[in-house]
Amino acid sequence: MNLWQRKLLAFLHDPPTKPFNIREHREIAEPLVRAAGFDPADARWFFDKISDHVAAAADRILFPKPSVLSSVFRGDVDSPFRHPLGGGHLVFTNPIDPSDAEGRVAACQPTNYEISRIEDRSFCHFPTRIGKDWANFFLHWRLWPEFAARSHASLAFLPADTRIPDHTIWTHCAITSALQGCVEISTDDPNAEIRSFKPAFLLVHVSPVQEFIAQARTTRDLWSGSYLLSYLVAHGLKAITDRIGPDAILFPSLRGQPLFDFLHKEELYDRVSREGSLWSELHVTGEQILTPNIPNRFLAVVPAEKAKDLAEAAEKGIRNCLKEISEQCLAWFEKKRKSLDEAGKARWRQQVSQFLSVHWQTWPWEQDLEEALSAFEALPAGRKAGADLRQTYDAARKGIREANLDPRNYCHRSWRESGRWRSEIVPDKAGLPVVENTGFGWSAHYAMADFLLAARRNTRDFPFWSTPQDLSARHGAIKDVLSGKEECIGSEEWQRSLIEIPDHFFNGAERLGAMNLIKRVWHKAHLEAKFGGQFPRSPRFDSVPAVVAADWIERVQAKLGEEGQANLCTAFDAFGKALDKAEQELDFPYPRYAEFKQTRRWVRTVTPAVFHESELRRRIRERQEQEEQMKSPGLERALRELASLRAEAGGAPGRYFAVLALDGDSMGKWLSGEKAPELRGQLSKEAADYFAQQHPGAKEPGALHHLLDNGKRLLTPSFHLELSTALVNFALHLAGRIVDRFQGQLIYAGGDDVLALLPARNVLKCASVLRKAFRGDPALPKEFEGVLEAVTEQWGFVGLDGRWPERQRNTPFPRGYHVLVPGQRADVSAGIAIGHMHSPLQIVVEAARAAEKRAKSHYKRSAFAVSLFKRSGEILEWGANWDSGAIELLEQFASLTREKKLSGRFPYALASLLRRYEPVEGAQRTKIDSALYSADLKFVATRQAAESFSPAEREELLSLAGRYLENCGKEERQLNDFLGPFLTTAFLEDARD
Repeated sequence: MNLWQRKLLAFLHDPPTKPFNIREHREIAEPLVRAAGFDPADARWFFDKISDHVAAAADRILFPKPSVLSSVFRGDVDSPFRHPLGGGHLVFTNPIDPSDAEGRVAACQPTNYEISRIEDRSFCHFPTRIGKDWANFFLHWRLWPEFAARSHASLAFLPADTRIPDHTIWTHCAITSALQGCVEISTDDPNAEIRSFKPAFLLVHVSPVQEFIAQARTTRDLWSGSYLLSYLVAHGLKAITDRIGPDAILFPSLRGQPLFDFLHKEELYDRVSREGSLWSELHVTGEQILTPNIPNRFLAVVPAEKAKDLAEAAEKGIRNCLKEISEQCLAWFEKKRKSLDEAGKARWRQQVSQFLSVHWQTWPWEQDLEEALSAFEALPAGRKAGADLRQTYDAARKGIREANLDPRNYCHRSWRESGRWRSEIVPDKAGLPVVENTGFGWSAHYAMADFLLAARRNTRDFPFWSTPQDLSARHGAIKDVLSGKEECIGSEEWQRSLIEIPDHFFNGAERLGAMNLIKRVWHKAHLEAKFGGQFPRSPRFDSVPAVVAADWIERVQAKLGEEGQANLCTAFDAFGKALDKAEQELDFPYPRYAEFKQTRRWVRTVTPAVFHESELRRRIRERQEQEEQMKSPGLERALRELASLRAEAGGAPGRYFAVLALDGDSMGKWLSGEKAPELRGQLSKEAADYFAQQHPGAKEPGALHHLLDNGKRLLTPSFHLELSTALVNFALHLAGRIVDRFQGQLIYAGGDDVLALLPARNVLKCASVLRKAFRGDPALPKEFEGVLEAVTEQWGFVGLDGRWPERQRNTPFPRGYHVLVPGQRADVSAGIAIGHMHSPLQIVVEAARAAEKRAKSHYKRSAFAVSLFKRSGEILEWGANWDSGAIELLEQFASLTREKKLSGRFPYALASLLRRYEPVEGAQRTKIDSALYSADLKFVATRQAAESFSPAEREELLSLAGRYLENCGKEERQLNDFLGPFLTTAFLEDARD
């Protein structure tokens, strides 16, 4: 029996419907095992093997024998599925009948695929991969949970253990199969003895990230840098999963990752035959594949004796992929008749070879748990977490009567008597049971791997940049204008000539190094050939002016759909026809207005940049600079028609855009288990009652009771995988759709990390909704129509509507399917930088990252910080905590300003009064006096109000402002933090093109 067969048996050892019928779960599993191509005798061989025991013990070491403590799971209010990160639970609004569940699960099992065309593969230091067995395992791991969830939403949240229903049976089975990969047996005989079981953690970190992504002149640059890193890491992950299985990767969760799926399209999905296309059943679109989702750090559980080989394979996979892309880009330049000379190619290849830093750390699990705990407690980060683990360890040894101990977790001896297996706990010299299941030390093992990787990353490598012989030739070479570090590639003439390449990849004034040249063209040189027909005709690379105008377009489109807008339609018709005549004078691909039957379709297709007067004037100016006295009669006429159009539309697009950088708070603490929830909230009612009792006969009868009141849920494999799944769900199913909803462009969504460009007026509202989605806030449906309203408040679970607007991404899940997100106890902080649409994009991106750090430090997380860069050079910086009322105040003030109920001078009049109370420079800071500031606020609101400003609206504004002012006073915020919502809104409303 080969590795893939053993892993599949491990994955099948528990039927997905086990929580409905624990007593007969082995009998229920037999037909599923048989359907997968096994004899049930093979399954019986597995049931007594080590990986299931370790996976179970790692998640629920404390429990006594199932015969002593059991719970019933129904998914109702009395027995809900509990959020893995705490602070919420899921009640099935449409519970499934247990008998129906068995039939649906069996029908969804991916066993009727023809896999004979799957090829075998060989890897150095690893056994030959048996293609059919690998495919059989991969399809079960990848498809079965998803297909079952499509059949009935509740099948996604059946717990692995009804006594602690905070992790799914799918998660437990995946962890069991991953640990089975760490089992070494003596032969392929199913009855062979286990030779060894030595798991290890493998942590890999790839850099640089943020500084490379930020090296951008255009939105295409931003996307390209983000996607290139995700693409490289995906190949590193595949190098490991090809050898040991995708279940071995604990972070990030790979199931359902579009890019990871695509990397298996040719070798798996296209070779599996059934009615229709398996690839089409996944509903993976080109846009989804091209969205960067994979982070630069990953965690795997692997066999210790092969950990080093796997780490090296991952690094080799990453570097080989970059090398292949590099060579294809060089060939692409040659096809464009822009070949580099040999010196240029040598410098190119040298910069590419030295670009990446790949750090990895392996840590074989310590077999002696006492040693593991002691080492954990000695770590700086292990003082608190180590104490929690020690408390749980002591309770497991002293809090349960010996007769009730589950022997799978302790040192014991077994014998067969009267045809039945019996066991007896073997105590140590002190008469205490010995916990020998290494899974219990999961958090200690991970802490050591994380600590050592951090130490390795702090040990910097300083490779010499090129050779000493080349140094003199490079003396005084021009640096890459975006990175400021690498020398530019090729001669000055070669760099200037790149502007002749179509599609505006280069502007002629830049001087770029190898990696930024690759960033510009690798989607053409590599991705289009790799994707074939899956590559979108035009990946969405909206220009910054297009992003700025997107919300204006949205409002105008809505008007076009209303009755009585004949004048607006006429104005659009005149403008479109004028642009058609000016087509030859434009410098970007232009869809002709005459080719569209509906004005709204043309408006939705054409780049919003054409609606900026400054963009059309820029093109006129550039044509004059290219050739003196060059006329632009078409553009001049289009400018006149644009003025008429904007008058009919009721205003012009804005001139400012925003970069939003969203990042999870304390994610390192979440991954280490420091933020794990309290134990009490994760237990079933029966388990909590059992822990609350005194247990006569135990060494310490009150140990479990004390743990119930003071203990935390330990870092476990299910916690790792469920956290990873929650982050992936937010990134894949929610982040992109929400950014689209606010007319933005998503650049990156890798779990807790989001980078997006948005119209400046929409950015704070978008950030607020993203935060609600990240936490699974029950208020989310009121602000984002893409999700369903829950019957009860269910933090951490988001029901997908499935009926997305036309521009949204597809989803394979039925309406009402719930996805797990990080939940109420998790949070995010955001950095927002607002700049003029002609500001250098790289600087604005860096400012957003800096604002994000300010939100976490100055505002103590769970906050946002804003940096507004005015064209005049003035910078306005402010911030607030999410729940302070700042965003609600900003929205209310913006609404009143747009309706002309408050003067645009309101913020400036208010600021001139309040700044008198600021301490002089060098004086001791004082708290904001809420009462004093409120008086001036009421005075200015009265003086700057229009007649249409009703008393009710006035009271609502003052109430919101008073609430926010009170929060500012409590937190000792600066005056700009209070004035920020007013000043930012007023400025953006005035900043029209």
